[in-house]
Amino acid sequence: MIDGGGGSNTLQFVSGASTGTFTGIGAGFVNFGSGTVNTHASWVFAGSNTIGSGVTLTNKGTLTIGGTLTNAGLITSAASRSWRRPTPS
Repeated sequence: MIDGGGGSNTLQFVSGASTGTFTGIGAGFVNFGSGTVNTHASWVFAGSNTIGSGVTLTNKGTLTIGGTLTNAGLITSAASRSWRRPTPS
């Protein structure tokens, strides 16, 4: 488990050579005050993820929800950014 220690710590999802995949927000990563998908970054949240009460997730890039995302906090997005939820097969 990664513990941000509370307060104003931010979990940053940065850009890379390809789309990143993340599973476990709220379980493996705790006590972060906010999370940000950075500009030009592309991430898939797979599996089970939870945005806790009092936590803000800001999408400035492309975020695909490939599993479940439970939101008890606040999710914001830059007007020109993408949210994707794959069509079930």
